[in-house]
Amino acid sequence: INAGVFIQIISIVNCGEWAVNWRRRLLSMVLRTITVLLSSSYKARETFKLVIGWEPLQALILQIEEGSCSEETTMLLFNMMIDSVDGKYYVSGGLPSQMSTLPHYDGGIDEPEECCQIQNVDCLPLILGLLPSMSEELCLLVVKSLYLQNLRHPQNLSLACAPAIHMMESLMKLVVTVHNNPLLCTHIIQLIQQCGTHSMPVRDLKSLLALLNPLQPQTRNAYAPLLCAALQSMCVSQGPSMYLEFDGRKSNIVVPVMDE
Repeated sequence: INAGVFIQIISIVNCGEWAVNWRRRLLSMVLRTITVLLSSSYKARETFKLVIGWEPLQALILQIEEGSCSEETTMLLFNMMIDSVDGKYYVSGGLPSQMSTLPHYDGGIDEPEECCQIQNVDCLPLILGLLPSMSEELCLLVVKSLYLQNLRHPQNLSLACAPAIHMMESLMKLVVTVHNNPLLCTHIIQLIQQCGTHSMPVRDLKSLLALLNPLQPQTRNAYAPLLCAALQSMCVSQGPSMYLEFDGRKSNIVVPVMDE
């Protein structure tokens, strides 16, 4: 894919004196187009990251949405993350009126549904970066979706906990931001616990302990029991101590078909 394609697509939104509703419609079409171009193409994703970058895309979204990420944009980003080109999993038959229509994941830990498999993990930091700009109701649905669907499978959890994603850092900052919403904070701490069970770098552990600092009374007083319980659960292994991961792109390993 020519790098200029991405530049032209992004520039469409910024050119001309578009009305607000038209700019949002253009943003929707741009996100859908980017999803198609990046789908199942490692080279295209690397080109997009180099030429445009995810942070400028986040800034563009906030600029057009006037600082508040909408439900439609959020679902389009979920589609981008799971390579759902036609939006059949998260946007079916047009946009639903409520995001609560997201599919609920009831599968086992080793049987992720196709709609839950993360294909474009670079999109996850974009979603995390937009969480503070979402309404608390929408933010809660996104956190619950990540907890119940996308991050229940070890491969997805491994991708999300990579240092470059800054998953834990984003979630702990969000706890401080929305500390007045007990329900939302409870679900965020559950997601922190889920990620920490897989991996807990020293830097993130320090940040988590900082939430219990007396200088952070808004989180220490209200959520100390939950945070302590999360720390305790992180010490309990819930999966294999070691595993192999072949992503099909960089492993360079060809395995013959094995008989059942």
